[in-house]
Amino acid sequence: MGKVLCADHTNAIETRTPGGGVRVIIPIRLRHRGGRKEIVLPPEMMPDGIKRSADNTALVTALVRAHRWAELIESGRYRSMADLAASLKLDKSYVCKILGMVNLAPDIIETVLDGEEPDGFTLKKLRKGVPLLWEDQRKQFGFPAPN
Repeated sequence: MGKVLCADHTNAIETRTPGGGVRVIIPIRLRHRGGRKEIVLPPEMMPDGIKRSADNTALVTALVRAHRWAELIESGRYRSMADLAASLKLDKSYVCKILGMVNLAPDIIETVLDGEEPDGFTLKKLRKGVPLLWEDQRKQFGFPAPN
C-alpha cells in the first residue's frame, strides 16, 4: 500500500488499499461554534470563494460597525452614543456594547479578521463586555499572548 501526495492539495494523502480501492486522508480539525461543530481545513486547502461561518461574519460586521460608529462620534457628527443610537433606531445598550469592541487588542482584531478566533468566541460573548486591558481580554476570550 503506497502513499502518494494528491496533486491538488499538498497535505492530502492518497493510499491504495489491498483490494484496489483508494483512501484519501485530508488533515482537518473540528471546532465548536455556536453549539455546532465545524470542519476546519488547512488554509492551503480552502476552496476559492469559501464563505466565512455565520459566527465569524457577525463578529467582522460588528467590528466594522464599532469602528464606524466610533468615527461618527469622534468626528462630531453625533454628540454622543445616545444620539447615535437614536439616529440608528437601535437600543442604547446594544450600541454601547458594540462600541466597546473598539477597545479590543489589535492582535485579537487581526485574528478575527483572519477567521482564526478561538472556538466559542462569538459576538454574544463579546456583548457581555470587553475588559479594558488587552491582557485581560486575551485571558477572558481564550486568545494566546502575542509573540
